Amino acid sequence: MWLIKTELVQAVGRARLLRYDCTVKLYESLSKHYLLNILDCDGCLYRNNSGLAAKISVQVNGNKSKRSSWIAIRRSFMESPLYLPVIEESCSIDKNIKPMLLGNDILMKSIYLPIGSPEVNNNHIGLTGDNGMGKSYTTLSIVNELSKQEISSVIIDSENSFAENTLEKAFISSMGENLERINVYENKIPINIFERQKFYLSSKVYDEKDSDIAARSSHLLGRACKLSEKQINAVYRAVIRLLDYTSDEVITLMALCDELEEDSSEEADVAKGRILQIATADVFREDGTSFSRCRHFEAGKCLIFSLAGFQSDLLKRMIAECILQDLWSYAKNHGAKDNPFAVVIDEIEIIPPTRNSTFANLLTLGRKFGVMCIWNTTLIKGKFDDYELVNLNQTATRLFFKTSDPDEHRYIEQCLKNYKESHFGLQKLKKGCCLARGPFMSDSNTLYEDKLFLLNIPEIKD
Repeated sequence: MWLIKTELVQAVGRARLLRYDCTVKLYESLSKHYLLNILDCDGCLYRNNSGLAAKISVQVNGNKSKRSSWIAIRRSFMESPLYLPVIEESCSIDKNIKPMLLGNDILMKSIYLPIGSPEVNNNHIGLTGDNGMGKSYTTLSIVNELSKQEISSVIIDSENSFAENTLEKAFISSMGENLERINVYENKIPINIFERQKFYLSSKVYDEKDSDIAARSSHLLGRACKLSEKQINAVYRAVIRLLDYTSDEVITLMALCDELEEDSSEEADVAKGRILQIATADVFREDGTSFSRCRHFEAGKCLIFSLAGFQSDLLKRMIAECILQDLWSYAKNHGAKDNPFAVVIDEIEIIPPTRNSTFANLLTLGRKFGVMCIWNTTLIKGKFDDYELVNLNQTATRLFFKTSDPDEHRYIEQCLKNYKESHFGLQKLKKGCCLARGPFMSDSNTLYEDKLFLLNIPEIKD
């Protein structure tokens, strides 16, 4: 076995690659903490220069070789143990920036997200890739790191990815009392979509008009039930009639269905049929209580809304829409870009960022109110229309995990073609490893406005 002392540098041009038919231990001389295993370093595997390499001097049996050469270390990183422990190094940064540890790059250097940096367009994070490649674990790692920065999070778990019995023990231990869970199927959701909300204008507080309530609630139901414009108009008229002779606090979806029954139009009949599916599921509390918009924004808190038990995408979409709209209303009235909070949406196929949707507003306008969207999906290509893709592309930071879908692979390669590091190879990624593109910060206080890294997700520590 050869012991190799290294001076880590960035390779310029093509790296000269040597063929070694043995296992090599590579030590990083800069930190003295990290150990990488380079397995079967066959030069032909690296004919497309990795872009990053280590300059080595070989020492065999105590005799230093006069020969210094290049050896690529990309493959060692790809085959490294899952979720490598991170030794955090001191990081001197702008006091207004909250650095959130994201993972290690190919040289085992800590990479941070510069949350709050004025040079960053937004703090949104999008994760794509096959199931089982580490998207959920990475999400938990991000939420845990945000909590350490006293940034709160709300998770909408539509596919039970964050079930209580499957959550990482280290995550539960690290979060402690900051972790809370609401099972909507059992406890229902404390939101009244017909509640008369308040809003701020020129430092004054105003109550919504009846027309505002009708417009907001009818469009929310339209997105959840996929209603046409005429059907949404029928719902709008029904809500206006209800508000004429009753209080907004006691309006229920069942009362809305009864009011639509009085409308003889075909549009009202179709809308009533779809809304009735939600009304009979009884997912909202009947006492007219509204979402506590302050409790889950306490510093470092994480609130998980579990939609486990619901089989209908219609119900999941309705619940998710209600939560997002409530969060958006809170953000517009009380949010601030220097006081961020995270909204985590699991499997966004359920609630895509359609035209005029709350999710689209969060992506496009959320930054000025401190909203940080974290979303994940298995596939992008073919699942979203052009408008939805434009909204998703507002996301500044993208984490690409391994995908086995050929069309998805070609689509992502096309997205990354302008990055010189894109040859890292999406299909060769191991679990817990991803291509990360976006604004990042190194532990040397270097800010990269738009860069591609091969990243290993850190182990969650309690």
